[in-house]
Amino acid sequence: MSSPIKLWIVSFAFAPRWAGPVERFVRYCPALESKDIEVTFITPYQNESSREEDFGSHSVVRIGSPEDSKRSECFFRAAYRFILFHPGRPHVILNLAFDLSQLVMLPLLRWRGVESIFVSTMAVSQRDDCGMRRSKLKDTAIRFLIRLMLNRHSAIVTSTTALRQGLEALGADKAKLQVITNGVNLDRFAKCTEEERRELRKKFQLPQDEFIALFVGLIVQRKGILRLLNAWKAYKQTQGPGRLLLVGDEHRHVPEYASFYAELDELKNTLTAKDGVSFRPA
Repeated sequence: MSSPIKLWIVSFAFAPRWAGPVERFVRYCPALESKDIEVTFITPYQNESSREEDFGSHSVVRIGSPEDSKRSECFFRAAYRFILFHPGRPHVILNLAFDLSQLVMLPLLRWRGVESIFVSTMAVSQRDDCGMRRSKLKDTAIRFLIRLMLNRHSAIVTSTTALRQGLEALGADKAKLQVITNGVNLDRFAKCTEEERRELRKKFQLPQDEFIALFVGLIVQRKGILRLLNAWKAYKQTQGPGRLLLVGDEHRHVPEYASFYAELDELKNTLTAKDGVSFRPA
């Protein structure tokens, strides 16, 4: 009987600080394990968390220091060093984000027999800063670095054809690109009955018959929150009916998001009761 394939998923986000891509892979774990794939998540150490723990049927290894958990570039450097020198290193690592350390570490990991896969479930543009301050690099240099980081991976997986086309435009090797769409749990995301709809509106103190536009997701810049709020304000200025409800958690503890939250707070201060906008935690 062959030994299981060891897959280590490197993610800056994990419980209790979730992000969509890693949360999806947590849900995919039972299916992966049914194919004899042993899953471990490599994520930052946080205060009062265990270094190693079981999370459902899979393992979580938290590395670095609490300070490393505040800056993604510190975590990724520590993560790749940990994998490179670990005696039980995996067959494959799965990256959910870019980091400049991949330019050096991924070839070294491949030399040690560890293949790497990059998974993209959101748009990547040449304006992404690759973990460096935007003002220090020109667009052409950023584009060059992104192309190098993409093609350092053994395979590149995206969730939509549009994302694949975007990565091709950035110079990703077409032979490495695969599109695997996100699955949908039809039991979890089933249409509710009229009775259930009324009970939910009552539970959350929402009007029974008013139109509600709903956003569900992290309250972070990449989700287009500022654009959504400005569009909604413009819509209400035309006397449009309804209200906007945003449900999701904020990541104010992440230093890179400070400017976004400052802009969000400024925009919130301009909202009035007539705008009909409300925020709720997940």
